[in-house]
Amino acid sequence: MTLHSDAERLNLALDAAKLGDWSWDAATDVVTFSERAAQIFQIPPGPHMTWASMRGLLHPDDAERAHVAVEHAIQTHTDYDIEYRLINGTGERWISARGRGVSTQDAVVSGMLGVVQDITVQVRTREAIRESEERYRAFIQHSSEGIWRLEFSPPLETSLPVDAQVDAAYRNGRFAECNAVMARMYSLTSAEDLVGKTLDFMLPASDPEARAYLASIIEAGYRVSDVESKERDADGKVRYFANSMTGVVINGRLHRMWGSQRDISE
Repeated sequence: MTLHSDAERLNLALDAAKLGDWSWDAATDVVTFSERAAQIFQIPPGPHMTWASMRGLLHPDDAERAHVAVEHAIQTHTDYDIEYRLINGTGERWISARGRGVSTQDAVVSGMLGVVQDITVQVRTREAIRESEERYRAFIQHSSEGIWRLEFSPPLETSLPVDAQVDAAYRNGRFAECNAVMARMYSLTSAEDLVGKTLDFMLPASDPEARAYLASIIEAGYRVSDVESKERDADGKVRYFANSMTGVVINGRLHRMWGSQRDISE
């Protein structure tokens, strides 16, 4: 198909991006919606709604925030980019709206142009991820076991000989996350005190027994359950733990490990 005009190319681009366009005439206070923008707002297309009446479609908790953003953009001759909710017969939906003022030669705003997009699915997905992360954080913090995440940068090549993988683990592995219980197991004050430390902190690289323990994890395919280890805390005191852990291997490279442990020293 041959594109014959800039307008045609613009319409195709907007349609491909699932964007609806709109314009506002400051002189008449009338907002004109394209067909897709009208579908998003679930109103007839065309120039039939004032800016004030358009605000009535917004969720009461978002209407004032959206109004302030638009007014600021008009007064400062800048763009605006906001998200807000619409309330109508099909329930609550989230909209992304972006706009820019159109000015005359003497810098008087004569209107605005913009695009809108229905982002309900994206927002709900984002909220679900946030809620999942909050549940995860709560689980981590309230667990009676020490929980940790070790990151490898660069990732560890699992095709290397076991001894070479042990050396790489000491060199490239650092704790990226843990809970307070985990930190206390090593006589540390807070979880932040463990983050950033290498394996050498609790499993000295010079200790053959510590290296053999890491080698056994590698030989087990980075997945062990209830395996005992002999380690040292921040004061140099020997501690014994029961460990369960699993590694994340992608295309033959170990990117990270997750684990939990119990202090069984007594």
